[in-house]
Amino acid sequence: MTLSHPAVRSAYQLDALRRLDPGIRRRHLEVRTWALSQGLAVDRACSEGLIVVLAVLAEAEAVVGVDHRAWSTARVVDFVWHDGPRWCFRQAVAIPAGTADALRLLWDHLADTGTFEPGSDERAVLERTLAEHTGPRRGRRRR
Repeated sequence: MTLSHPAVRSAYQLDALRRLDPGIRRRHLEVRTWALSQGLAVDRACSEGLIVVLAVLAEAEAVVGVDHRAWSTARVVDFVWHDGPRWCFRQAVAIPAGTADALRLLWDHLADTGTFEPGSDERAVLERTLAEHTGPRRGRRRR
């Protein structure tokens, strides 16, 4: 297999990261399993985006001590314009097209399981902020 195209390299590197990091692998499986139990399809772009989201959040937890379940409008903006792109740049991977949808999927999971950190902004406010910076939610397929 030739890994010459940047998109192929990015997908391969992201999948390798998911397999190597037990925390990311566990959370990735947890969110995807939840999505499937809700009848939500998780396409490849969203799955790759979820790896980036979870990796950025794991780094924030390890370095700064910020809980992955704590979300504010400021954190959304930081994620979109700073943390996500910086992490992807350091890993030499392209920002997956499904990253915003993956973040929405994570929020859906947190909301449904009642695990948003107390003090987080309301889900609708987070969604509005994300849409302002990344565009509206793509249509999600139900299985």
